Amino acid sequence: MISINPEIFRAYDIRGIFGRDFGVGDALDVGRGFATLLHNDSGKTIVVGRDARLSSPLLSKAAISGMMSCGKDVLDVGVLSTPALCFSASRADDACGGMMISASHNPPEYNGFKTKKKDGCGMVGEELERLYGIIRSKNFAEATSFRECGKYTLHESANEEFTEYLVSRVKPSRKFKVVIDVANGTGGAAVEAMRRLGHEVIALNDSLDGTFPAHPPEPRPDTLGQLVSEVISRKADFGVCLDGDADRGVFVDDLGRVVRADAMTAILARHYLEGHPGGKIVATVNFSQHMERFVRDLGGKLVWSRIGSVFVDNLFKEEKALVGGEGSSHTWLHDFYPFSDGQHVIVKATEVIHGNTQLSRMIDDLGFGTLVSRRIHCPESMKDAVMKEVLEEFSNTKRHGTLFTLDGVKLVFDDDDGDDSSSWVLVRRSNTEPILNLVVEAPTEKAAVLLADEYERTVSGMI
Repeated sequence: MISINPEIFRAYDIRGIFGRDFGVGDALDVGRGFATLLHNDSGKTIVVGRDARLSSPLLSKAAISGMMSCGKDVLDVGVLSTPALCFSASRADDACGGMMISASHNPPEYNGFKTKKKDGCGMVGEELERLYGIIRSKNFAEATSFRECGKYTLHESANEEFTEYLVSRVKPSRKFKVVIDVANGTGGAAVEAMRRLGHEVIALNDSLDGTFPAHPPEPRPDTLGQLVSEVISRKADFGVCLDGDADRGVFVDDLGRVVRADAMTAILARHYLEGHPGGKIVATVNFSQHMERFVRDLGGKLVWSRIGSVFVDNLFKEEKALVGGEGSSHTWLHDFYPFSDGQHVIVKATEVIHGNTQLSRMIDDLGFGTLVSRRIHCPESMKDAVMKEVLEEFSNTKRHGTLFTLDGVKLVFDDDDGDDSSSWVLVRRSNTEPILNLVVEAPTEKAAVLLADEYERTVSGMI
């Protein structure tokens, strides 16, 4: 019998290898625990969806059984994207929350549970700690009789409702030719919405397949080759690769260049601030420091966030922001819903890219610096001590700058002209791996590489 591995309870979801880190019985307990966590909520219904992984149907049934055994009604919305699940949860009658059975961008052998509030935003930190405590103690609020068990309802039109919503929210500036790599995941609504809007769509890997035969379900340099080739050969206006559950998407411009998350966020920010002067833009601390000046010059206010989609989820809602962006290409848009999506930004791009303008030109006009990232191996047992030493090192540096500790340790260097700096270095601990993440920005690629080399040596010397 498999015993649930406590390490699968992460900062913002529950995720591990099915059959090794958790089993079907654990999925039943996760369902029970989630229903117990929501026991005192005024709503009675939990909305449940799942991705295309081979283990998802089994895990979904087990979690649903656990929820119903604790008196919660369940609305099963079937196979769809995480944003579509969140959309359904935020609009379902009498809903108290939602659960997505998914391991997002992880390999096929992984699976997990994304827990959502009734507004579709993710649970984080203390809420997941409480959930784990309930599961560990098995102190479930189970029904005492069959009559107290929850009811089950299958809702087969949830994905269609989500697709229609995407179509209804935009007014394209022109007809576009777009390549969308669905990565054999659940982002097909984006393809269908774009076609209904009249665009020419070249869909790649758009069949649901939980083994992800085309490439791993994570948009990263080594999985974007097919998309880049198609964008160039088809002379497309842009391309997008979605991850496995379609809550984020990486853009490729008309020249076949991968678009950084901060650049795409900046382009969206300009569009939204034109109609909402004084509005707020949320960005994670690994974005270009140029975002500060860029947003200010547009009459907006930039709010920095910790890295992680759930942290931006909550800050985006709290600040009533117009746009939110996160380093792994999660995107939030205020006129859609308060959670991240990789699909709404595709349809919105057809409104943001206007006239005869090309996405590549919009990117080049930003003038952002070069970002370089490094991964430094660091045993879990040493992370606290090393991060403390990093803080001391950055505090005592001979270089003039400003120190930020919102998420890790970030040193923004002063510019000689006294204006906003374009060079900085960030060191932060990974929540999921024995890794310290190093990110730097400098005006040129050469300067950024030299800065990354210098601080990689410095941090590595502390381990």
